[in-house]
Amino acid sequence: MRVDLGILDRWVLGDVSHINNWHLIEPPVNFMEPGSHSLSVTHPGREVDYSLAGYASAPLVSQRLFSALRGLPEVDQPYENVVF
Repeated sequence: MRVDLGILDRWVLGDVSHINNWHLIEPPVNFMEPGSHSLSVTHPGREVDYSLAGYASAPLVSQRLFSALRGLPEVDQPYENVVF
């Protein structure tokens, strides 16, 4: 997936708070437990389905995209306990 840079009024996301953002790229097992994190919005704008956040460019998907991908083994099995 790639970020759609053609959307001029899209939001820009900052760092994910209180965690090492690099852990979101290749998450350790303890990151697979249910939970939630907060992040800053550095440039308010339109929410998009796929974004990169923070200094590690952590990939984030919208609930809409997650729902569309749910049911695929590649999504469900490795991330079955992650709260999006």
